[in-house]
Amino acid sequence: MTVHRDTDTKSLSYKIDGGILYEIVIGEIGVEDQCVFIREVLSDPALPSPLKVLRDAREQVGLIGDSLNDLQPIISIVKNAFMPAGSRMAIVASDDLVFGMSRVFQARLDENVSVFRDYDVAREWLLAKGQQRVGRSGLI
Repeated sequence: MTVHRDTDTKSLSYKIDGGILYEIVIGEIGVEDQCVFIREVLSDPALPSPLKVLRDAREQVGLIGDSLNDLQPIISIVKNAFMPAGSRMAIVASDDLVFGMSRVFQARLDENVSVFRDYDVAREWLLAKGQQRVGRSGLI
């Protein structure tokens, strides 16, 4: 299901398949649009519990906001969504800036969020039973 798409190749979309919420971020999406998208996704009755999210940000460009404080509304929404035990989020980012901001996002949440460069490694971590440590190049 596509929640937001425009002609400037900016989009936020998602699908739920096999107990995983797959999100795709394309282009530069601001904090307000991100919050609207996340709220709409979280209202989907098909949402799995515990929540397992694979956020594909490999085509995301730019920052979500102008400062780290701009992440706070998104962090608050995600923290509430991650209340069920076993919830996890894997973020895949190619761009160094997006990867770095995703790591800041991870640090502001907890160990149930990890950031990756490799999509397959991220999916493997997301599906792994129990916690696995993640190194710079993938699972340890």
